[in-house]
Amino acid sequence: MNEEIPIANEFTTSQKPALEILEKLGYKKIPSEEENGRYNNLTIRHNDLNQILLKDILEKKLNEINSYEYQGKEYKFTPDTIGQAIQDLNASLLTGLISTNETIYDLLTIGKSYTQRLVDGSIRSFDIKFIDFDNPKKNDFYITEEYSVMRSNGKNTARPDIVMFINGIPLAIIECKDIGGVSITQGISQNIRNQKPDYIPELMKFIQILVAANKNSVKYGTVGTPEKFWMVWNEKDNEWQKEILSKIVEGREITKQDRDLVSLFEPTRFLEIIKDFIIFEAGIKKVPRYQQYFATKSIIKRLTIGKKGGVVWHTQGSGKSITMVYVTKKIMDDKNIRNPQVLIVTDRIDLDKQIMKTFNRIGIQAKRASTGENLVELIKNDNIRVITSIVNKFETVVNKGVIVDAPNTFILVDEGHRTEYGEMNRRMREVFKNALYVSFTGTPIMKKDRDIFKRFGGLIDKYSLDDALQDKAIVPLIYEGKMVNQDVSKVSIDRQLNLITRNLNESQKQEVIQKWSRFEKVASTEKRLGLVAMNVAENYTKYWQGTGFNAMLATNKKVDAVRYYNFFEENYPEIKTAVVISAPDMREGEDNIQEETSDIVKKFYLKAISNYKNEEEYEETIKSKFVNGDIDILIVVDKLLTGFDAPKASVLYLDKQIKEHNLLQAIARVNRLYDGKDYGYIVDYRGLLGELDKALTMYKDAGLEEFELKDIDKSVYYIDSEVDKLHNSYNKLVNIFNPIKNKNDMEEYEVYLADEEIRKDFYDKLCNFGSILGLILQSDSGYYKVGKDRITKYRKALAFYQKLRATVKLRYTETIDHKEYESKMQKLLDDYVIATEVMKITEPVDITNATEFNKELSRIESKAGKADAIRTRLVRTISQKIKTDPAFYKKFSERIEETIRAYRERRIDDSKYLEDMKSITEDFRNGNAGIVYPSNITNEKARAFYGIIHDKFEKVFSDKIGTEELGELTLKIQEKIENKIKVDWKQSEDVINSMKQDIDDILFFYLNEKNLNINFNEIDSLIETIIEITISNY
Repeated sequence: MNEEIPIANEFTTSQKPALEILEKLGYKKIPSEEENGRYNNLTIRHNDLNQILLKDILEKKLNEINSYEYQGKEYKFTPDTIGQAIQDLNASLLTGLISTNETIYDLLTIGKSYTQRLVDGSIRSFDIKFIDFDNPKKNDFYITEEYSVMRSNGKNTARPDIVMFINGIPLAIIECKDIGGVSITQGISQNIRNQKPDYIPELMKFIQILVAANKNSVKYGTVGTPEKFWMVWNEKDNEWQKEILSKIVEGREITKQDRDLVSLFEPTRFLEIIKDFIIFEAGIKKVPRYQQYFATKSIIKRLTIGKKGGVVWHTQGSGKSITMVYVTKKIMDDKNIRNPQVLIVTDRIDLDKQIMKTFNRIGIQAKRASTGENLVELIKNDNIRVITSIVNKFETVVNKGVIVDAPNTFILVDEGHRTEYGEMNRRMREVFKNALYVSFTGTPIMKKDRDIFKRFGGLIDKYSLDDALQDKAIVPLIYEGKMVNQDVSKVSIDRQLNLITRNLNESQKQEVIQKWSRFEKVASTEKRLGLVAMNVAENYTKYWQGTGFNAMLATNKKVDAVRYYNFFEENYPEIKTAVVISAPDMREGEDNIQEETSDIVKKFYLKAISNYKNEEEYEETIKSKFVNGDIDILIVVDKLLTGFDAPKASVLYLDKQIKEHNLLQAIARVNRLYDGKDYGYIVDYRGLLGELDKALTMYKDAGLEEFELKDIDKSVYYIDSEVDKLHNSYNKLVNIFNPIKNKNDMEEYEVYLADEEIRKDFYDKLCNFGSILGLILQSDSGYYKVGKDRITKYRKALAFYQKLRATVKLRYTETIDHKEYESKMQKLLDDYVIATEVMKITEPVDITNATEFNKELSRIESKAGKADAIRTRLVRTISQKIKTDPAFYKKFSERIEETIRAYRERRIDDSKYLEDMKSITEDFRNGNAGIVYPSNITNEKARAFYGIIHDKFEKVFSDKIGTEELGELTLKIQEKIENKIKVDWKQSEDVINSMKQDIDDILFFYLNEKNLNINFNEIDSLIETIIEITISNY
């Protein structure tokens, strides 16, 4: 019996099925050279490998879909005009690949105007379109395989697996891979490589979507997308996809590749993605993530067909701002929506600025309201289509009695369930009578906020934290908890405390003790902050400095932020730090509004902004430097812990008490994708593991499902009962003061409250009234039930009585003015609260100078302390020199880490710990890293190159290449490099690029000669490291 064994390779499992799927979707196949000798993808280009466009097809199609009307008659464009349009589409690459790609994209989606001489001799301009987006069936869709294109060097060709055309214009490429052995990352690498200047940018300048696929896995990106940012597609319109697949897949199982190719390249969907979901932001081209695409579609459907808004629940880092852009773009482009106006509303100034910049960078002109008055002007201006504003500015709009009843007003609200939007949201609705609202949120919607669904119109779309992690749209977070032990000198502190509080009664003294014994106060002692700062510095220099990644340090208050900054500046000047805090007169973090701003905060702030026009310019400069990697550690309090995207940020050092959604937003600062970034790290000095667990539990349980209407209705009944209580509590509060004759005399109120029993009754009733009013203000139904006029009256009453309470508390010595004790109590804590286990650090000293180093070492007493000092200085020296010879210094880093691990695990005692650290130091001085160099590698520079090349090759070909061969390869590379070195070569991008090209050529021929294969990314990484060594050593 003969058994037929199936052939499984790249072509049979991926490429052939992909072609079949696309043909059945309506793409016409142009044969490859191998398939047909007369009509194929080369002969159709007149055998010209430099010709990218299918010009014959394009010329014919432009004639078909374009015409112009004049005096009631339809005319076709002249052949010369069509030829000029094709020439314009084939734009030059002089401005770079992305810029050229954007120029071509604009031509594809907008078209271009061309002049025509008319029958009466006059000249007028008419538009030519390259694709008919309004009538998808009028376009022609083609595919071909093995599409050979001449490389830029004019000698070799590159040949993508599948190229897809619309009207003869190449718009997508698919690289197909086998399921065995080769992952789709190689397909991604090939797509990225083909964009390089010496490959086929002439093809890539037209491309809108790039795909790497095998039958079980598909990822997509676009021109310029780094490998880390290639995305997966998870179809949400499953019925649509299922119906199509049932018609086009027969006789075999449906694969992941089948599903995703339908999702991305069904002709109407493909056209829609190109037209509505591709954007360019500050030189970066972006295609939609699937959750952005489906959320946008659902929002537009809800707004235009359902005529109502709703809530979009997408986790942090999922691209909510870009989704807002897509929604706005769709609204603006919809011909059925006349004179639309879109308002994007946030509750933070920095978020407002960021969103405005995002819109403008993408090409949507957004105006940011600078004041409430300005917001009124923008709203009234019919020519302003997109406005951004913080919610508080609407107070002015409401007070001026502005009414907007235009039918096509759309308000997109960021984190709309927050309390900041409570009453203002209702007042916004009084202004915009017919507006539709959409709330975007990425944090849990708690049960107390559940009427958001009723307020906005129900859940529209959701994308959870688990979804984002599964899609690898964000990086996982690694948590490390740390604790700082503190001891108190009780006798001394009690004696000093008695001296400070000698003029206070026992109650007042206890108030001072209670205030200053809170952990937030103890945590701000000078010694503790110094210990944490030292730990942060060691962690950063050991693991992160020089990697291209940076960190944020979040503190509890502004004075702590400045103290940390000063510590780094004085002790670790090699770590570039900066601080972003609010102005001294503004509250932030744990700052008490009643406490006077510390002098060191005032001094720092004035100095920091002195070189800038204003506070805004200072903050924007620091943010820009951090995003670009020019700042190592950015120190913050509250600012920038939300809505600030810095993909290079990989570590968040948390010395801040924080919980719930604020904690989730803070840790999301380090979960953004970036090349080479596998994890985000949270280093916690406040014991927040329990809070993190609670927050993540809330994240999974809250906000993912729409609350039942009956559940919401229950809350309405509950609020109704609170409304009755509000009136009663107000009357009881006011009735306390019936004996007051002159209701405008504050002194009479204060004298009346001299009676302790009356004061206590006043405090209780005020507390009850304030609590109920606060609850009512959070509820739409409660607010409208009470009525705007009465709400205004109650709020004024609350403000008056709260001020009265504060005054009488001071007058009758129930409280004290803590400002008088601030400096004294802070000094007391600084002096007598000791942070233990602080490692003593010697003065900076050259570790290679044995005499000077031992002199410093003799000052340290314990063996473990000496070992720690050796280790600290050694690690610092290694971190400073590692770029000169990465392989050499890495060996010492590994030995140090193993010694520390053994000591911490108690496998060695103090004596052995010191002995081992001395041994490592001696080997370091003698240059003995344990690396065996071949006989032809004789100088330090050659050894540096050899070490990194050997490390890279050993991982992949440990048994195929001898050390002498690698030595010869190293010397060839070194010779090429040294031939390029000239005066100021480090400042010449041309020289560095030429070096890279020479190294690339040497490695390419060497690998080919040896029949060896290394991933393109590995080669690029090796070349970059060699260049870094060159820059450090020459």
